[in-house]
Amino acid sequence: MLGVLILLALGALVGGLIAKSGGGGRESPAAGASAAYDVTIPATGSAEIAGATIDDGRLVVRLSGAAGDELVVMDPATGRVLGRVRVAPNATLAP
Repeated sequence: MLGVLILLALGALVGGLIAKSGGGGRESPAAGASAAYDVTIPATGSAEIAGATIDDGRLVVRLSGAAGDELVVMDPATGRVLGRVRVAPNATLAP
């Protein structure tokens, strides 16, 4: 009888671990993506990735190319582009 109780407790423990590791509650990957980080970053011209960082739940990718530098702000869980900041070459700042 004690052996049956031990097996039931072990089964419940394993079942709980499997349920927690199943990723419940997470957002689904971007449409057409097979994994959470299988995302295409839309870039202009021949832009290349010059750097990337994650801060405050946002992925910020710095693109550099002939058309100028650009920051692409993305949601890493969904791959959705939240915004862009473009830096025009040879542009002057207003006083």
